[in-house]
Amino acid sequence: VQLDARAGTLSLETAQIALEQAADTSARYARLQQSGNSSVSDVTVSEARQAQRLAETNVAIAQLALEDRTIRAPFSGRLGLSEASVGDFISANTPIVTIDDSSVLLVEFELPERSIGFLALGRDVTLETPSLTGRFFQGEIVSYDSRIDDVTRSVTVQASVANPDGTLWPGMTFTARLSDLSDPLLVVPTTAITWSRDGARIWFDDEGHAQSIPVTILHRRDESVWLDADLPAGTMIVSEGAHKLRPGAAITDANAEPQQPDQEPT
Repeated sequence: VQLDARAGTLSLETAQIALEQAADTSARYARLQQSGNSSVSDVTVSEARQAQRLAETNVAIAQLALEDRTIRAPFSGRLGLSEASVGDFISANTPIVTIDDSSVLLVEFELPERSIGFLALGRDVTLETPSLTGRFFQGEIVSYDSRIDDVTRSVTVQASVANPDGTLWPGMTFTARLSDLSDPLLVVPTTAITWSRDGARIWFDDEGHAQSIPVTILHRRDESVWLDADLPAGTMIVSEGAHKLRPGAAITDANAEPQQPDQEPT
């Protein structure tokens, strides 16, 4: 991005002219002294040289200021939509455009306290995103927090995943699991969470009857919640109307096809 540099160009030209004058003066005094001219003292020659060095510094400052009128990205990447147009006033805090280097993505997730023993730098992580259903991506742990969160009883972990072809986009949501070591976290809609004196709970289908268990909320994003819950895989979770349920209440799958009544023979 090129900012208006007219004033900077003029300042540089002025500094360069001043440098030429200072250099000419310093050289002239040096020649006069060498020729034996008694009117040129050592002090005069020294002051002329100092003036020349000062002029050189002013030129360097003007050049730096002019270079600052050109804004260059600190790294190569994919540009987003520009938020600036020709003629806009831009200050130090004005966003111009976003740039993302997505060749390697950093994915942050929460690991339950019970799985801390599996945590290690370089550990393989399997990642899945709802944006690309059915595809799995391999990454590795590159860093993690130094303490367990008092509320969620989990630790924040960061994993890197190579993305040379740009398939993955910054901002995608991921489900992460430590490969061959930990079970995937349960993800439910926020409407499935109910609250009691003991904290968060979810309701599930126990052979056609409603039951609830306490859960620990590890992470929230948009309308989804990641949980630490003691439930076997494949358990049907109540996602709507859970606040109306009581233990043992009869429940049915809203997506199940209705049963046809038996017909009497004619």
